Amino acid sequence: MRKAVAVAVFLGMAFGVQAGAHPLADLDAASRAASQASDLRSVVIFRGGLVHAVGRTELRPDLFPAARRRGTHLLNEAQRTEVRDTWKSFLDYTLALDSLERFHLEYAVLAWKDRSPSFHVARGAFLAQYRFALDFIHRVENDPKLPILLNEPLPALGLPAGSYDRLKFRFLNVTASSQLAAYGALARLLPAPPDPALVEAAAADEARLLEAGRGRRQILTAANSLNVLAKVGQQVTFPVQVRVSEWMGDT
Repeated sequence: MRKAVAVAVFLGMAFGVQAGAHPLADLDAASRAASQASDLRSVVIFRGGLVHAVGRTELRPDLFPAARRRGTHLLNEAQRTEVRDTWKSFLDYTLALDSLERFHLEYAVLAWKDRSPSFHVARGAFLAQYRFALDFIHRVENDPKLPILLNEPLPALGLPAGSYDRLKFRFLNVTASSQLAAYGALARLLPAPPDPALVEAAAADEARLLEAGRGRRQILTAANSLNVLAKVGQQVTFPVQVRVSEWMGDT
């Protein structure tokens, strides 16, 4: 395990990320630990928001059918507004978790000493996004008209047209599956996160995702896992023009 982690650290440094370039690196040990602990709790809170948003789809089968809808079905304006509100709520928490993942993953790939909490923030945020994106997409795809409605622009979030397609592209491809395997491989080399609620949530989300992808589980080495995760920061899930970090503070 020590050799695997040593290789992972070497590769992380090889990507050219400098420790001093990250805001967490400028904090003293106590302040950094407090910031990481706060964000570990935030993952659980934002995940709860996704649970609520997906729960709304299950409570309204007239808007989000549980099975493939047959025949013509038109939504009135009030129903369209409710669908948009549910979608916006889902995206609010997805974007917040995405922001946490990217912020902490960039820091976590450098070295593991005193930094594993950042890794678990990134992993927990990813697992929650992935798990509930699959659940949400499953409901939406049961009505061919819903993707059209959800692809409309959302100026309040700074999102252009096509956001729903971007969500599907982000999570319905091999990249997300590779990230799942990479996070899982590295999580088994590190101490568990100090937040029991996050431990429970991450375990439930990972189990759900592995069940959904039965027969397609990937086995990665620590070195390959870090390579996969280091590339996450080079991707953009949504072309957000608003300051997500400011929104998170206000929330």
